[in-house]
Amino acid sequence: AFAFTAAHVAAKRPKMTPAMRRAYCAPYHSWSSRVATLRFVQDIPLRPQDPSYATVSETQAALPLFRNTPTMFAWGMRDFVFSPKVLQHWRQHWPHADVHTFADCGHYVLEDAAEDVCGLVKTFLAQHPV
Repeated sequence: AFAFTAAHVAAKRPKMTPAMRRAYCAPYHSWSSRVATLRFVQDIPLRPQDPSYATVSETQAALPLFRNTPTMFAWGMRDFVFSPKVLQHWRQHWPHADVHTFADCGHYVLEDAAEDVCGLVKTFLAQHPV
């Protein structure tokens, strides 16, 4: 249900074609291939008793280690999962990030704005060689 729903609502410009939606759903053709998605959703750490809560808390505590790491976000502002409120939170942790927002893009920002995002990534990588 998650992949099916996302394939219908996660891309905003233009909507995914039926062939693209089938491609996004193809890996989830049976219960055994869908169980990982179920477990992922069940493990979203919201409370201290949730299995991944400690790991996520430790990861968040370590974020200052990356304060000097070049960072770039390409953010779909119509994302049904990672909303603008989430972006505000991320900006608190990475105030130095190069942030590019796309007002009319959703969760699949690379589907919505592939050329724009790829260009931004290429520029970012050229500016920050390893």
